[in-house]
Amino acid sequence: MQIMQGAIAAAWQQLAGSELDATLDLDFQPITGGESVAGEGAGSEGALVNGLVFALLSDAGLALKLPEADQLKLLEMPNTRRLPSAPHTLEGNPFIVLPSRFHNDIASLSIWLKRSIDYVLSLPESQPV
Repeated sequence: MQIMQGAIAAAWQQLAGSELDATLDLDFQPITGGESVAGEGAGSEGALVNGLVFALLSDAGLALKLPEADQLKLLEMPNTRRLPSAPHTLEGNPFIVLPSRFHNDIASLSIWLKRSIDYVLSLPESQPV
């Protein structure tokens, strides 16, 4: 979990200079309640931007919440998949597990992290956790 948090934090820092609004806050929180991510309920964490979940971290890996077009682009890459047991929305499961190579490829992770953050912030009925 710490490796995934570190990768997200590094990508956030890379984006902070020019790509992200300075008023945005990054936070990590345990997934609570009845939610279970890949059967790992108590060990799962959410990465949040201004209280909105944009990524899930679990034993299944680092999963980003993305719009359908970006989901399909990522799913074309080797070793990507939908997050099992992710919270579903009306659109289905929007969380895509990234290959572990993204933990060390901060430049590539930053691109997808920005897309995820932009998507979550654009949702009309987003509610803080």
